[in-house]
Amino acid sequence: MLVSLKVCGRFSRRYAQFRGFIGTTVRGALGLVLRRISCRVDVDADCRGCKFYRDCPYALLYESSSLQNPGVDAAAKRGLEGVTNPFTVEVLGVDQGRVRFAVNLFGRAVGLERHVLASIVGMGLEGLGFDASVGERRRFVVERIDRLVPESGEDVVLYTEGSGYIPSEPRFSARSLLEVFERRARDVVEARPGKILLFFLSPFRLVAGDRVLDRPPLEAVLMNLARRYSLLAAYHGAGRPLDKPTVRGLKALARLARLEGALIAGRVSAGKVSLAGERKRYGSFVRAALSYRVSGEFWSGEQALLAAELLLLGEYLHVGKLASAGYGDYEVYFKL
Repeated sequence: MLVSLKVCGRFSRRYAQFRGFIGTTVRGALGLVLRRISCRVDVDADCRGCKFYRDCPYALLYESSSLQNPGVDAAAKRGLEGVTNPFTVEVLGVDQGRVRFAVNLFGRAVGLERHVLASIVGMGLEGLGFDASVGERRRFVVERIDRLVPESGEDVVLYTEGSGYIPSEPRFSARSLLEVFERRARDVVEARPGKILLFFLSPFRLVAGDRVLDRPPLEAVLMNLARRYSLLAAYHGAGRPLDKPTVRGLKALARLARLEGALIAGRVSAGKVSLAGERKRYGSFVRAALSYRVSGEFWSGEQALLAAELLLLGEYLHVGKLASAGYGDYEVYFKL
């Protein structure tokens, strides 16, 4: 239902430092290799027009659309676009000749773990971003991949440079992503903390209309998480989508929270460069830490447990635009 693959690697030689956040670089390299090992026709063909679209590991992870489950009610409203991809990456560190990152898989995507493992190893051969100073992409050797199952805390080694792949099947009992965090969420609700702190590990982009929210209310965060969870549930077998009355109750509850403090470290521009050298811009993203004041009334609300579950899930699912590329990655703290 949810696994996090933690990757440790070392670069093959001394390379120039990356410029800015490398989430899109990691996501792009993973997708490039996954597509090459998954495609049964032409790797340059349009995925959604392919007869294997609904049975392709690459399409499931990177080309999510309502075509993958046309019977869902949301399909008519959402059309082909806007369906959450069932994975995220996290950039854990790039320093002293080493790279560390994670790939989180949600719902049915957990069944593609071996495809993702092979793609991660292939990423090292492909390289991360072009280094103009040496005229090549930054190649690396995968030293180790661990699998963490957040539901149980189980942490096992799946791959090492010396041993290769070490088969192991994860064990789950939760029937939905929200159930993965239910026990921790109940502890939070019972403790009735007075503050919710979101410490962003990467820049985020939440918008209201055309305006970027550098100080988003808790409502904006929870509504984004609720929508993305519901799409994962509807299209990727990650649980039951939230119904409209539940979402309205969650929204009303979130409005009881007050933004008490915001430490804004600045804004950054996000974009990517394709293998063909084409540039794409995604706009400005915010670096921040946010503090919300919540009262006992908040934790007495009917949707308080759901709010806590979504905030805990968000540590893996992330929030806002480019979440699958590691943007909007945060740690949540509940303070009494």
